[in-house]
Amino acid sequence: MREIRRTAIWEKRGKHFLLQAASILGFGLSWEILSRVGILSPVYFPPPSALAKELFQSHMLEFYKAPYAQQSSELVLINSIVATVLRVIAGIGIGFPAAVAFGFWIAYSKLAERVFLPIVTMMAPISPVAWIPFAMLLLGIGNLPALFVVVVSVFFLITIATVSSIRQMDPMHILWAKQYGASPRQTMRYVVLPSILPSLFVVLRVNFFAAWMSVLVAEMVGVSQGLGQMVMVGRGLFNMKLILIAMILIGLCGYVLDRLLSLLQRHMLWWKREVYIA
Repeated sequence: MREIRRTAIWEKRGKHFLLQAASILGFGLSWEILSRVGILSPVYFPPPSALAKELFQSHMLEFYKAPYAQQSSELVLINSIVATVLRVIAGIGIGFPAAVAFGFWIAYSKLAERVFLPIVTMMAPISPVAWIPFAMLLLGIGNLPALFVVVVSVFFLITIATVSSIRQMDPMHILWAKQYGASPRQTMRYVVLPSILPSLFVVLRVNFFAAWMSVLVAEMVGVSQGLGQMVMVGRGLFNMKLILIAMILIGLCGYVLDRLLSLLQRHMLWWKREVYIA
């Protein structure tokens, strides 16, 4: 019975993956046709085939490797992707556990709640992009401001989500843990944390896109390498192909990272079953 259920789940996942791949390919094919027939201007919307040709020939990226003269253009492009992705992963890796720990402290301490929760609630609505000038003045130009912006974009909202999730727990779960002799630390680790992680991962996946966009904006103004900087270089050279290539890479990388977060969520929250309506 378990094998049949597992097979059915993988079949549904396979169908969803094929539909998603077909959707992306259909979008690219429509873009190609509309550009070829002249409905879309080839100057402002060159077809994907032209973008791929330029990308593989790497002629358009020669200017971009000036700070990295010992590297090939292809490697510079890969380094730009890796630099942006690593900034986001590092920022989330710092901000998410720190926010969960801080949220637990606020939820379990009346003093911490009265002192820090109003400050966190006040900081949460501030756009991460608004933190960029402050981060550059405080930390200078380089990786640190971009990393700081990602941490900020995750920290405050996850902290509030942690406090809210703990307050909305079923009190019977904690009561049963106490009746079985669990200590407060054991209750926190084996009852409270597994109960709130599903909702926290939902908030994290939604907030990931804000972190992704924020680091790209930070790269546009204060970093010499990254996908955001590629967009700015393309703008400065009036190179529409480079701008579109960077935008496509930004979208694809964001999509892949979101899928990886989904896989991580499924692996860590193994007790939560997925529900497919159709």
